[in-house]
Amino acid sequence: QYFRIYRDIASAIKELLDAVNEVFKNCQTVGKMQQYKKVLEHNKKEFVKYSKSFSDTLKQYFKDGKADAVYVSANRLINQTNNILYTFKLAGST
Repeated sequence: QYFRIYRDIASAIKELLDAVNEVFKNCQTVGKMQQYKKVLEHNKKEFVKYSKSFSDTLKQYFKDGKADAVYVSANRLINQTNNILYTFKLAGST
């Protein structure tokens, strides 16, 4: 069951990254996308970093059962997801 949970989370993270890449690729001329390109790339890199950290934390949780670190790591990942969405909102505005 732990493997299924881990696989589902990894799949959701991959889907989000794919969606970010797709929007970024197809919306280069929309709104202020070019103006926010560096910010979006930075946010994407940070998301990948926090995704890896969350993955490592989740693996550790399955070994030791300590949930506090998982909550902190998940919160960081959620915040980074929100940063990406907010930046897209700003970039899409005219």
